Amino acid sequence: PPHSAALDLWRVLRSRGGADEADASSSDGAKVAAGEGEGEDEEGDAATRTTAAAATAAATGDPPAPYDFDLSTEDNHRASSSSSSSSSSSSPSPSYFTAEFAAVRSGLDYSYHAHYATSRQRMQDDIVRSMLERTSVRDAEGNLCPGGTPEDPWIVFTAGAMGAGKTHTIRHLHATGRFPLESFVSVDPDEVRRHLPEFAEYVRRSPLTAGDLTRKEAGYVAEILAGAALRDGRNVLVDGSLRDRAWYARHFEELRGEYPRVRIAILHVTAPREAVFERAEVRSRTTGRVVPR
Repeated sequence: PPHSAALDLWRVLRSRGGADEADASSSDGAKVAAGEGEGEDEEGDAATRTTAAAATAAATGDPPAPYDFDLSTEDNHRASSSSSSSSSSSSPSPSYFTAEFAAVRSGLDYSYHAHYATSRQRMQDDIVRSMLERTSVRDAEGNLCPGGTPEDPWIVFTAGAMGAGKTHTIRHLHATGRFPLESFVSVDPDEVRRHLPEFAEYVRRSPLTAGDLTRKEAGYVAEILAGAALRDGRNVLVDGSLRDRAWYARHFEELRGEYPRVRIAILHVTAPREAVFERAEVRSRTTGRVVPR
């Protein structure tokens, strides 16, 4: 029957048994209600820039400052070299990071990521904390697990192209009692970027570049979220494509080494090519983020 592999995974989750890896496939797709958004002309740009800067300042605690929407959020919120006390390709000293997720931050790759200003780190911490607090894990008898942590946690990776229907499939499996979505910390860079205070203005100015100009910071916060959830022993759901097979093979081995109790599953969602592009186009009219073909 449809979703039988996913149903098996659900049974394994409930019984805390089964193999280390599971693979489920579905061709279900999401139909997103379309919305219309119109940009404003250049006449109001100066006022909008000031308003956006003030909104960012309110979210981060910084005084209002000019904000350059031609640069990424990463470039706008880089720490000065003197405050990070390190080169651009090495990790800052542990004392540089905000306390709550310092251990996770210090383990990330700073040859790829930027060093963020302390005030921006606090805003990122708020995003991570809010996403961690949304889970509630129950055991096979329906009792809440203390601290939202199961005895044998799962990390589930979704695989498939954007527009394949991954989100729709997960929600469908949850609605039909086949996947306990509320028991998982969802790690989705697209969801993270919607929490960035400047994202709506990036979309208004240029839907084609909004995703790219928020990609690095959204990915950085998603890495912190995943690391914090795994550190706490929580179930984790990672949204992605699994396109880079070699990288993920190494990543799975690293996970097994660092978190030996964690079980790994892959939920592979497929759809016809034209349906993928059609859904991505519909989504762009709702979110403002355009995915080039």
